[in-house]
Formats: sequence, structure tokens, C-alpha cells
Amino acid sequence: MPTVAVLVFVVVTVNLGRWQLRRDVERNALRERMLDQVDKSAINEEDLAAPVEDLWGRKVGLDGAFEGPALLEEGRPGPSGPEYGVVQAFRSGSALILVDRGSIADPAVLPAPVPRVDGVLVPLSAGTHGGARGRFPPGSGQAMRAATPGALDALIVTGNAATLPEPDYTSLSYAVQWFLIASAAIGAWLWASWGREATRGGPRRRVRA
Repeated sequence: MPTVAVLVFVVVTVNLGRWQLRRDVERNALRERMLDQVDKSAINEEDLAAPVEDLWGRKVGLDGAFEGPALLEEGRPGPSGPEYGVVQAFRSGSALILVDRGSIADPAVLPAPVPRVDGVLVPLSAGTHGGARGRFPPGSGQAMRAATPGALDALIVTGNAATLPEPDYTSLSYAVQWFLIASAAIGAWLWASWGREATRGGPRRRVRA
């Protein structure tokens, strides 16, 4: 039974490590795409007719106007504490796309409208529905998309968020930890097995009646 338990434990931990390796690729996929696209010119409104998933990571330069109310993302981390992320639909020709306009400390003071948007096109993250007062929790990109009928399933990030992100080694470190735990379990099992074999193979004492 101990051998079976160790075997099951090792299989589970190894698979958790492999899952974290896949997560590592997913975490850094956008960065790799941005690296591949860094020397390409910015896409415009005509380019948005292509499948949007083929454009993720590309620089964007669009002329047009913001329309509709701003969507507020409540609880976004800021330099001095939680702030409000501002996401708003931008119309460029026939294309309507959500734009992340950064964060604000006061939800009553929105960024001034601008006639041009420059940034990077990224996929919308999955998330939950909007909460009270029309505000959304962090990561609720799909809920914002649902609140903006006709918008493309993508997001333009501007400002500092549009710069090349740093590599994220979080999942890789978790994978290493799971593999180390599996190795430790195998080592403990081998040590215990060696101890049992050594005990069985030791000299036998003659017992007097």
C-alpha cells in the first residue's frame, strides 16, 4: 500500500508540474508575439477586417472617436492603492473596439477624449459579470465585451501597459517545485525500501528454547 500511495502521489505531482509548464507558455505567449511583431508597422482600421486572433500583439494606430459610457474596472492596482481601470469603446470607420485607457483614482474624473488611439492589440481575458454600480472586477474582459454589442473580441492597451511586458516565471517556478516534490517522494520511498531490505538481509540470531 505505501508503494501504491507513493506511485499515485508522484503521478499527480508530475502532472501538476507539466500543467504549470503549459501555463508558463500561455503566460508568456503575448510577450513572444509582441517580440515577433515589434518591427512591423502599426495596423489600421482596414487591417481589423482580418481574423482578430491573427493580430494579437500588433501595434495599433487608429483615428476615430470614443463612444458610449466608460466601463470602470473596480480594484485595479495603482501606485498608491486600488484604482479604477477605464475601458471604453472606440469607433474607427466600421470597427468598434474596446480601449484600455489606464486607471484613475476618482471614478468621477474620466480621461479626456482623444481623436487617435495608439497601443497594442491583445486578447480579452475571461472574467465575471459586472457588479454593482456598473463596475467590473479585474480581469472581466469578456463581461465588458458583452456590455458593448458589436465590439471586436479584443482590447487595445495604451500607455505603459502597451510596452513589452517582463517575462513571467511564476508558473515555471511552480513547475520546478512540483517536480522537486515528486523527486523527494521517490527518494523517500527508495530510502525506506533500502532500509527494509537491509533489515531483512541482516544476520539472524539463534533463539534458545
